[in-house]
Amino acid sequence: EDITMGLIVDRVGGIFDLPEEQIRSPSGPIEDKISAFMRGVSDFRERLFVVLDLNRLLLSPEIQQFQ
Repeated sequence: EDITMGLIVDRVGGIFDLPEEQIRSPSGPIEDKISAFMRGVSDFRERLFVVLDLNRLLLSPEIQQFQ
């Protein structure tokens, strides 16, 4: 089933093309509501980024309740 969705964000600090091989598991446990939707982390341009799995996030029951 195709779903059309959009995200509203406060701001965008940049858009990066992040190679798959630069995404890794976090070095320690992350206990946060968003951790269930994390794909991994990346040290990119001297900063640590959390990489989200948008399919998992957007298809989650928490988001699907708004359909």
